[in-house]
Amino acid sequence: MMSKKALTKNYPSFEKREKLNRIRMRLVEIDRKRLREEAKKENISDGDMSNSDFAIWVFISFVLIIFVLRSEQWGSAFNFIVQSLKSNF
Repeated sequence: MMSKKALTKNYPSFEKREKLNRIRMRLVEIDRKRLREEAKKENISDGDMSNSDFAIWVFISFVLIIFVLRSEQWGSAFNFIVQSLKSNF
């Protein structure tokens, strides 16, 4: 493998390409930093469940459990609970 000095001597454009690559990498780094800051400002999570997501998940789970209970023998017990809740409210 040729040394850097030999490459720059034989291929003057090598130094220019290396400089451009450093500039590109710096721009990518700056862009990533800017995107992270924007995400913080907009309060975008990186996969963590927010309160509203959790509430939606709980609601969907509850609805699915209701359908399972109504389709099985537990349906009569569930209906009793629902009727008692309706009479109280």
